[in-house]
Amino acid sequence: MAGSVISNRVFKGSGYIFVRAHSEGTEFPKVANMAAMTDEEATAIDTFVRELAVADNELGYLKNGITITETLTPLEDQDDMGRLKVADIQSETGNAAFALFNANAKVIEKLHPLAKAAENTTKGIKLTNLGGIANKDDTTYDILFVHPDTEQGDICIYTMGKNISGLTIQFQPSQVTPLSCTYAAQAIDDTGVLYKITEHKAGEAVYEPGKAS
Repeated sequence: MAGSVISNRVFKGSGYIFVRAHSEGTEFPKVANMAAMTDEEATAIDTFVRELAVADNELGYLKNGITITETLTPLEDQDDMGRLKVADIQSETGNAAFALFNANAKVIEKLHPLAKAAENTTKGIKLTNLGGIANKDDTTYDILFVHPDTEQGDICIYTMGKNISGLTIQFQPSQVTPLSCTYAAQAIDDTGVLYKITEHKAGEAVYEPGKAS
């Protein structure tokens, strides 16, 4: 008899966000048969996630969590008499939207496709150029959200994305204004997968701030 499919996991709390420039040879490990993941495949996935979830790749501190969406555009039609109906999926899009409590020039460069950052450490001067279509950077990023869960085990969501939504910077006298960002999900493999959601063994944290990687 098959076990219950009811889970005690609930979606609550925030986590950590990691971003790095995607490069060939660092693809998410493949699983040949989704009905029977091998030990080697499971180990490869766990290793991939942990190598991405390191302090050097942490983008900043999240404010109000993250919203990950996958939107389907339906194709629905029927003949005049309603005897033949068509219901299908026409297209899909995905987005990872979040806000950072803290940011600097290097962070903005990863958040915006028209941003360029420079720094002179001797004089302590940093410069960020923002805007100009001629400055467009087509870099695709590996993006990983890690939600720590000591009881159920950490859950992670991986995607490849580009920021094509622009940027709003605000300074207000009475509160911190988080820096909003939206990455448009790109296809991870040749089947068009947009997200990889992994759940890890309880008690084995994927990321621990302050701990050497």
